[in-house]
Amino acid sequence: MTFSVIGSTTGSNAASTSKPAPSTGLDAASFMQLFATQLANQNPMEPMNSADFLNQFAQITSVQTMNELSKTMGNVKDSMNSLKSATQLTQAEGLLGRNISYLDATGTLKQDRVDALRISMNGDVQLSVSAGSLVDVSAVRQVQ
Repeated sequence: MTFSVIGSTTGSNAASTSKPAPSTGLDAASFMQLFATQLANQNPMEPMNSADFLNQFAQITSVQTMNELSKTMGNVKDSMNSLKSATQLTQAEGLLGRNISYLDATGTLKQDRVDALRISMNGDVQLSVSAGSLVDVSAVRQVQ
């Protein structure tokens, strides 16, 4: 992507003491203002190609749309994780006091009674069995 100088500063106004606010990016309104300024100040003997500007505008719009979509998908992911935790908790409540068969960390099938529920730091629901172990709900293979 190439950039060209829009205008120049002359005289004592070349150095400014005030700092502009930090920019968060080029939005559609800023681009249109830049586009109009470039068209107004272009060399009439070597006019700029307006198709290039429109292509740049389309690219900027696409990037903005993708950023918004990414934020929305992040929100959907967070909502799905919350739903997963709520579903696991509801399922685990029904296992309290019941005997279950589950796979332990080594992959061995074990049987035990569920004494309590625990929510881990990452939001997963774990079952506390009478042997003192914590079992993920996803490791349960059978409920007796």
